[in-house]
Amino acid sequence: MYNDGNVEELSPEVFGTNIKVAFEKMCHDAWEAFPRPHEPMFTERARKLDKLSVLDRINELELSRAQRAELNSFMALYAGETTDKYGLPGVLKLFACGGWNYSAFMDTQTHYRIEGGTIGLIEAMLDDSGAEVRLNVPVISAEQIAGGVRIETDDGETITAATVIMTVPLNTYRHIQFTPALSQGKQRFIQEGQLSKGAKLYVHVKENLGRVFAFADEQQPLNWVQTHDYGDELGTILSITIARAETIDVNDRDAVTREIRKLFPGVEVLGIAAYDWTADPFSLGAWAAYGVGQLSRLTDLQQPEGRILFAGAETSNGWHANIDGAVESGLRAGREAKEILG
Repeated sequence: MYNDGNVEELSPEVFGTNIKVAFEKMCHDAWEAFPRPHEPMFTERARKLDKLSVLDRINELELSRAQRAELNSFMALYAGETTDKYGLPGVLKLFACGGWNYSAFMDTQTHYRIEGGTIGLIEAMLDDSGAEVRLNVPVISAEQIAGGVRIETDDGETITAATVIMTVPLNTYRHIQFTPALSQGKQRFIQEGQLSKGAKLYVHVKENLGRVFAFADEQQPLNWVQTHDYGDELGTILSITIARAETIDVNDRDAVTREIRKLFPGVEVLGIAAYDWTADPFSLGAWAAYGVGQLSRLTDLQQPEGRILFAGAETSNGWHANIDGAVESGLRAGREAKEILG
């Protein structure tokens, strides 16, 4: 679906070739800029590219109308924002992490799953760690004290520890009072906020649509649409990722139905289920994405401040938009904590 609302149906072969050609053209200098992708600012080329948006790069490329729309919608999805605000080196770095190869990169993003899914991974880590877990206990302050850190929760409880690792999403930092105040670099990131504003939507339609996939360019709300399950009795359950939650009320069934029917005219919507990460007080945003000029300042987010350490996917050097990045950052923060604790 183009920004003007027109829909073009393509064969899987043409659709797949379009995005491969466009993506490879966009990432033509990924090797030059990121020969060591887990050291993001290793080259001068990477630092120069941090002045450019993804849209700047797309505008330089010779692409067909369909190739341009597919690439722009794909990149809007990664950004969780319009591509003029999405920093170019962030996506080049992810491509480099995937081996500078389109097929390998796409396998890392969309092909394989962990057995048991994300919940299975989380439960395995918790079982292995033996850690005490408290849910729904918001932290409102973190104060450095002699030999440790004092944490206060919103119900007045005080917890002290020799060191604290902050893994909360960037947009929630502003709801925590840090004493002393965080560095100017971190405060700048907090003021800018996490770029991505995505949402997730599942739509159950009566008709069996089979295996379908659709991109919609950034001004349209349903950026990534794919079949989750289908059958003659079931109909079709569509899994939809929305780049910008502001483009549609994901809980408005009528609004969702109107948009679905633009792609699949005449279908009957039986039900919807949605999640807006930007409205969740524990995230206030979606997956990690860097705006123009942010990746070159990544060390500002990573740096420990006294006995407070910082982790989370958005602080990782490599796969910042993925769970892999969160794991990487946890390993780094663990080493930093070990050094503090002796």
